[in-house]
Amino acid sequence: MNYEVWLMLRGFNLDFWEEHDIEKAIAEFGKLLAWQEDPNHLARVIIKARVVDLAEIPWFIVCSEGESWTYQCEILQANLLGGGPPNEEHNPIGPDDVQPNFFEFFGFG
Repeated sequence: MNYEVWLMLRGFNLDFWEEHDIEKAIAEFGKLLAWQEDPNHLARVIIKARVVDLAEIPWFIVCSEGESWTYQCEILQANLLGGGPPNEEHNPIGPDDVQPNFFEFFGFG
């Protein structure tokens, strides 16, 4: 898991506002870390999860339990875990007396 993200699930069915249902809903692309039930905002669920790649998070997720519905998934914030890739090393500076035309490459004129 490379990223820790905050996601907003819009239109998530109220009948499935339980932790194991939300874990199942995002299990295809990530792992649930935390969520809090907010009865003042029933149209959305905000969760904290870990994912491998941000490109794997779908914009819309289809769920079915007898009947099917679609809800929207938006990335609110993403943090890269650990360090990024190492810095590239600069090319060593060679001596100034090397002439590029000194070597002959046969077959190139």
